[in-house]
Amino acid sequence: AMDTETTGVLPLIDELVGMSFSFDNQTAYYIPFAHLNVIPQLNRAATLEKLKTVLENETIELIMHNAKFDQLVIWNYGVAIRPVPFDTLLAANLVRNEWQKINLKELSAFYLHEPMKKFKEILGKLKTFAEVPFAIAAEYGAHDAIQTFKLKPILEKELAKEKTLKKIFDEIEMPFYWVLVRMEQEGVLIDPEKLRATGKEISAALEKLEAKFFASLETKKEYRPGTFNLNSPKQIERLLFDELQLPVIKKSDKGQRSTDHDVLQELSTKHPIPGIILQYRELSKLKNTYIDPLPDFINPKTKRIHTNYGQTLVATGRLASTDPNLQNIPTSQGFGMDIRAAFIAAPGKIFMSADYSQVELRILAHLSQDPVLTDIFKHDRDIHTQTASQLFGVPLERVTNEQRQLGKRINFSIIYGMSPFGLARDLGIKQSEAKEYIDKYFASYPNVATWMERTIQRVVELGYSETAYGRRRHIPELKERNRTLFDLGKRLAVNSPVQGTQADIMKIAMINIDQQLIKKGLEARMILQIHDEMVLEMPLDEQAAVEALVRKEMETVVDWEIPLKVTIRTGKTWADITK
Repeated sequence: AMDTETTGVLPLIDELVGMSFSFDNQTAYYIPFAHLNVIPQLNRAATLEKLKTVLENETIELIMHNAKFDQLVIWNYGVAIRPVPFDTLLAANLVRNEWQKINLKELSAFYLHEPMKKFKEILGKLKTFAEVPFAIAAEYGAHDAIQTFKLKPILEKELAKEKTLKKIFDEIEMPFYWVLVRMEQEGVLIDPEKLRATGKEISAALEKLEAKFFASLETKKEYRPGTFNLNSPKQIERLLFDELQLPVIKKSDKGQRSTDHDVLQELSTKHPIPGIILQYRELSKLKNTYIDPLPDFINPKTKRIHTNYGQTLVATGRLASTDPNLQNIPTSQGFGMDIRAAFIAAPGKIFMSADYSQVELRILAHLSQDPVLTDIFKHDRDIHTQTASQLFGVPLERVTNEQRQLGKRINFSIIYGMSPFGLARDLGIKQSEAKEYIDKYFASYPNVATWMERTIQRVVELGYSETAYGRRRHIPELKERNRTLFDLGKRLAVNSPVQGTQADIMKIAMINIDQQLIKKGLEARMILQIHDEMVLEMPLDEQAAVEALVRKEMETVVDWEIPLKVTIRTGKTWADITK
């Protein structure tokens, strides 16, 4: 078993401080490289050169907890890495209970009954692991390796009890982690000058909004720059409801009057100030979440951003992107699209986006086996127009764009198990009207209602939902007597099999694409994944071959009656390929 200790959480930027190894249940070793105020230490470059005989030897089985991180760390120092056969983090994630944490310390306490010191305890007020006293660091690092070694046979037995989960581990999660290693190695190029220019434009727009805000309140002397913060919910609350006497739309559990996005949007029809605050907040979020932090993530060696993709952070099995989060880069026209335009293909290369079309609705059709829904997709008809036609009782050719948009929102609200109350709030209509829409939807697609009821009942009995591949999500909310929590459990029970199956399909498609790109000797590489969509970077002359390969692998990943469809776009920037 192997583990690394670093100065931070960015494996391709932060420094390797030490490594630990264990090859039995009794002993572990720690190798120091870069501890401060510790003499002597081993020379990192020379030691890693010797360790290559072990780390690059394919006959030696390596076990790790979160292998992707450790392997990227040592790859950054010139070690040729290879797929490992067992990652205790990925195994624990599949067999975990709903309440269980899967970090190494928690797993050691649960399975081995051996407590471990937590990283925060070791670090204390120190800034990085390099400052931790050597004797403490050595014990901590070595303990990580030996506990990983001990956990492997236990987790193997747990997986062996559940053949479906073992299959997911062997055929999806372990091959997929290696796809993510390669994606994170590649990273994505960003133009810092373009980002900086967009930042200046946003700052100017914020100044204008601030001036407009205070000009609107010029008769009220207490509201002036320096004394009022437009990003302060408390100050905004007092201004809107005490000073301007606007109606309270909703309150928090603690009784505070809400000033969230929906509230400001509703109040903006009654007074100009809420609209100004809403615009100010949205621009501030763009600046603080993306414009200002993104340059700090640019790797000084590669000049690219290497996000971290987490396989175990989302209960449904979806990927999560962190440090930085590239899955939430806005798609909105204006500044949101300007941020995407700063992500650029390398010289001589282009981006290709491959996006599953309405995949969750197709999955719903497959899971529910609803004949009407199935027929729509088999004959490539527009599902949103069809739903609108049935909701409003008009022929397909007479469905207006507004009706189609409503049909689209209702289609997706059903996947998320939305109640009449939730749909009414979402659409801004009466609850009775929302109930009528939902009733008409289920009358149009009767098997969907039957599937939802059957699915919820099965989750009540088993305690967990399952994807089409057997991935589980525990839903303890369905054991609750509290009505709000129980209703949340029902929504999760309906949505999780759909969203989880989508995640499994995408993972299998990406595994197959990665293997085919290598097999065919193509330079194209997957660099981003955003739920239903993946982005590749490739030489211009590979476009036709890669498009054919990607479309084939994504559309044939399942053998269902309902076809999967992929939309492909190409361009020089991320904005160019954004739908």
